[in-house]
Amino acid sequence: MTPKSRQSELQYPLQEPDTTASLESRVAILTDLLTPCWVFDIDNSSVAWSNKAGLEVWNAESQSELQNRDMSADMSPAVTRRLKQYQEDFITGQTFTEFWTLYPKGNPVTYFMHYSGVTLDDGRLGMLVEATSEDRENDSATLRSAQALMHTSVMITMYNDSFDLVYCNPAARAVINGNTQSLKEHLVNDGDWESVVNALEAQAEYTAEFLVNTAKGEAWHQLNFQRSPDSTTGRVTLLVSEVDITMRRVAEERAHSLAYLDTLTGLPNRTLLNEALDREITFARTSNKRLAVLFIDLDRFKIINDSLGHGVGDELLKKASQVLKNKVRSTDTIARLGGDEFLVLMPGITDTSTAHEMATRLLESVGVPFTLGSHELRVSSSIGISIFPDDGGNGETLIKHADIAMYSAKEAGGDCVTRFNPGMMQDLKKRLQLDVDLRRAIERQEFELYYQPRVSADSGDIIGVEALIRWFHPERGLINPADFISVAEETGMIVEIGHWVLDEAVRQCAEWNNLGMSLSVSVNVSSRQFNSTQLAEQVLNALAKSNCPAYLLELEITESMLVRETTNVLQTLNELRDTGVKISVDDFGTGYSSLSYLKDFPLNKLKIDRTFIMNEDQKALVEMIVSLGKMLKLGLVAEGIESSEQRDWLSALGCDEFQGYYFSKPLPAKDFLIYFQKHTDTREALATLH
Repeated sequence: MTPKSRQSELQYPLQEPDTTASLESRVAILTDLLTPCWVFDIDNSSVAWSNKAGLEVWNAESQSELQNRDMSADMSPAVTRRLKQYQEDFITGQTFTEFWTLYPKGNPVTYFMHYSGVTLDDGRLGMLVEATSEDRENDSATLRSAQALMHTSVMITMYNDSFDLVYCNPAARAVINGNTQSLKEHLVNDGDWESVVNALEAQAEYTAEFLVNTAKGEAWHQLNFQRSPDSTTGRVTLLVSEVDITMRRVAEERAHSLAYLDTLTGLPNRTLLNEALDREITFARTSNKRLAVLFIDLDRFKIINDSLGHGVGDELLKKASQVLKNKVRSTDTIARLGGDEFLVLMPGITDTSTAHEMATRLLESVGVPFTLGSHELRVSSSIGISIFPDDGGNGETLIKHADIAMYSAKEAGGDCVTRFNPGMMQDLKKRLQLDVDLRRAIERQEFELYYQPRVSADSGDIIGVEALIRWFHPERGLINPADFISVAEETGMIVEIGHWVLDEAVRQCAEWNNLGMSLSVSVNVSSRQFNSTQLAEQVLNALAKSNCPAYLLELEITESMLVRETTNVLQTLNELRDTGVKISVDDFGTGYSSLSYLKDFPLNKLKIDRTFIMNEDQKALVEMIVSLGKMLKLGLVAEGIESSEQRDWLSALGCDEFQGYYFSKPLPAKDFLIYFQKHTDTREALATLH
């Protein structure tokens, strides 16, 4: 069966519909009518009953023969869906009149039919069909057009001059929201409705893409509107054809996001930024305006990322990006360049103070504490500024110079704003040269270890040393660790350097132990080394190679390393403990961990950071750390002792070891040996006097 599309609307059937009446009572008066009538069982795709005229239409010999026919053989999926739609609408009392083409025994015949609901004997809802007249005038082209309208996946609807729905084909009926009775209700946004009305006032046909309401929720459709007269009433109607383009729009938006937006923060990426920057520079040049580029980098983000894990790092970046986005002007563009680097484009500024004021606000906004799970982090940032046209005439130069200014701010200690100046280029060249020289230093072994003594608080004897790296540059001489360790961390060279420090410190410790000095040596471990799965193996190899007792080696880690990923950290520490080495927490009190973390790890000592000891206002904090260490039965090492008063105070508190310039500065191995012998001789002489 195939219907020929015609306006489907509520009409009166040959008798008032009563879907609650039995089949027998409904069809009794239809039996002898000359009008062909039959009852169609929609669920089973079969004829449940037919009068004589209906049997003739179907070319059936008898009721039973017609009832046993499987009508589904001649029904396409579109026809099946249409019949189900009728069944749903019969429940509300709707009736329909349409041209349908039937295929009795394979021969097509078209009738103008009226459909209404009827209750079958078993309570299910069927369809009473009244074939009021046979259509003998329509040509084959017209019938095929009707068939296409029935089967097409394009949604076809018709609205009257008040924009109320008066017709929809099966495809539209399956998709349109059942509560949608007008075109305005079909469109999600009021602004779209206004666009359609305005467009149709100016033209007879209009095509656009809109977000629409459907039975399954909102979707993107491409709609074509055409104004034409209704073939039944002659009144002006609006014929609308729709195609679902949701998947295409999603794919386009996804492609746009991948091309122009940062996947983590949702901010514009470098590609979109470059386009905006080129556009704004062109406008600034033609309008004689200025613009500013602000390059933002979070201070010490790498330490947070390595210590607390990439998950925490990513959350920090997302929250920081949102804070920055909320602070910039509506005309500004903020982008994430990658890592912890952001850039703000400020067009239309009148003077440089506007850029500096904005940078200061951004600096303050990022400086607030961020709550990330169980961690509360306070971070700072470094911001570099470049101005068009003063500091560059194109986007690439402006970004490069703002980047250089940012590094200058970072070199100044971070948490500050710096404007680019040409002198910074020389500083950058020095930094790049340092990178090259550092790689060469590793190859040529230009490093040397210095040793600072650790003194027992009880006996005053030297019981150990801390190994500290020094770099002797062939041209620049001694380079302070503060000047190259950060570069080594950034480039990853710290892993190779740290491996060398471990080997050399253990070798020297074994040499002194063979001389009967019995000194332990402590070695700092970087976060990159600590996160390596090979650290325990490297420690074992170093000890075995030098034949050094494991108990003489102490590894110093920062407390921020303890809270990266508890399971992995605990596994690494247990592996190190199993080697026999001791574990100390360096610079305790300056990291991100909760004090409660300490009880969960196999630690041996806490090293109280020198800044607490040097600051008179921090005495209460030092006393608390000492009490905590005693409670957890951990050894306590006080760093940065520079006076006898500090020594006596910390000794009275109960510290176990001292380290600082009061006893000795870091010394090369040969000088330390001399110092150790003198110190030992002095201690023995004093003991003899007493």
